[in-house]
Amino acid sequence: MSSIFKCLKKIAEGYRNWDLFKFENSLKSINSGINCLNRLSELYQEDVSRLNDFLKPIKENANQLEGVLNASPKERISMETVEELVANALRRAEEGKYDDAVARLYRALEMIAQSQFIKIYNQSTSKFPYDKLCDELKERYSGKIEKENTVDLGCYSAYKQLSIEDNKYGKLFMQNEIKIKSLLEQRNKSIMAHGITPLSKKKFENLYDEFVGIFGIDGKKIKFAKLDPSALIPVGIDWGN
Repeated sequence: MSSIFKCLKKIAEGYRNWDLFKFENSLKSINSGINCLNRLSELYQEDVSRLNDFLKPIKENANQLEGVLNASPKERISMETVEELVANALRRAEEGKYDDAVARLYRALEMIAQSQFIKIYNQSTSKFPYDKLCDELKERYSGKIEKENTVDLGCYSAYKQLSIEDNKYGKLFMQNEIKIKSLLEQRNKSIMAHGITPLSKKKFENLYDEFVGIFGIDGKKIKFAKLDPSALIPVGIDWGN
């Protein structure tokens, strides 16, 4: 039954866009596919009902995606997006793309700090007022002041500033500085950054476990819906012909 497969195609396109971080297009396609199946259920109730177990996690995914889209007015720099990045890292690892996966973990590490700067200061880390820096960072950045008396903070400096503010993530970073350096070093050695040696599955898994252990952000909370092929075998097929 081609109509049902057209609905599933829209849903598949939605997940593809999700993996490419095209969140608006993703949600539009997924919701379009869900609505498409809902309409067809009136005509082909028995066939579409076989997809009920598949539709339930899709609707849950759509709600999760709405959370990402509604999380922050500033370019969606938020903890919801961090969780999605970590889940995206896991999906890349499942495909054997461990360098891609580690790059996403590193970006998640950066975004945690960026999201906290927006929450605390309503400022980005890239154009942060020099006068608001702690004394240690003022000394470090005294020769790097840019236009409008701002500075561009690196990942370590951003977490250092957060720790001074008694921020949860800033303190976790500084308490686990040695472990986090391992993540940064592996990312820098990655072929996606400055190195030439591809990362292994074991190295990624070790780094992922360290990340989850430190920050408590596990990408396994966001799981894409998966279709059981057996649900489609009898759909629209007349086995008597």
